[in-house]
Amino acid sequence: MGVGGRSDEGDALNGPRMRIYLCAVSGRFPENYEIGLRAQVWGVEDKYKNRLTSVQPGESLVFLVGGEYRSIHVIASPSYSDAALLWPEKDGDSFPHRVKISAPIAVGRVNASAIADKISFMRGKVWGGTIQGPNGVFNDRLTPDDLHLIQASMTAAPPQPVLPAPSAVRRSVERQEALFKFYEADVETRILGSLGTLDLRLHVNPATGRNGKQLPIPGGRIDLLCRDVKDDSFVVLELKKGEAPDQALLQLLRYMSWVRQNLADGRDVRGIILTESADSALSQVVGEVPNVSIRYYKVNIEVLP
Repeated sequence: MGVGGRSDEGDALNGPRMRIYLCAVSGRFPENYEIGLRAQVWGVEDKYKNRLTSVQPGESLVFLVGGEYRSIHVIASPSYSDAALLWPEKDGDSFPHRVKISAPIAVGRVNASAIADKISFMRGKVWGGTIQGPNGVFNDRLTPDDLHLIQASMTAAPPQPVLPAPSAVRRSVERQEALFKFYEADVETRILGSLGTLDLRLHVNPATGRNGKQLPIPGGRIDLLCRDVKDDSFVVLELKKGEAPDQALLQLLRYMSWVRQNLADGRDVRGIILTESADSALSQVVGEVPNVSIRYYKVNIEVLP
């Protein structure tokens, strides 16, 4: 029997029960939610892999981010394993146990504390707006009435462009890196000399003296890690040659999340895709992602005598 006496097996007339899952995401690391939302994938650490064993396509998933219900999705696949690095690693864990999810069917910012007394498994308990540990990892205790209440407080989500799977992201990044090497050094030198026009300066690690140019991190390399000259916040610059693909957003969000978790110490983190041009899908999606923007550069070719 499930929680509250519900049958996990369904019945002969209605078939297996379609569960409604709740996943809580820390508001301290908003990029992690954005990565899953844009890639249409959600993953859990190895210690929570058993939470996915019963997940089935067609079931519902509700995201609670920083104490707010943010979006509702339909699960689009059974659980599977994929070690491709999509989110920053946590204690060596890459969240490899995953399910595919639909684009959101409803979006909003519904305060969890405000409706806690109306949500079945929260009723009569003290919830500070944060759900941690197993309670926040594919928690299947939401009821259809709970889902209806949450969805009624949201709005229908507009269609969104679908970003490629993590493996496609890696292949695209590798192609871009190969192309960029043709004039990478020259572009970087010119951009470093122009950081002031963006109100930026290159980050320097005070302990090691290492600057933020081509900064290696687990699973990648940040092109330019900068600081805002006005408020000292961190800014991740991702350089792209030609037309930046939409996959560049997932790469940038992962780098931003790593910086937020390992360097920012409470400071804000922004991301800039610096490119010669951008495809329409990337431009559309970036406009919907907090703290991310696109800026453009132009390379001049001089014919020598």
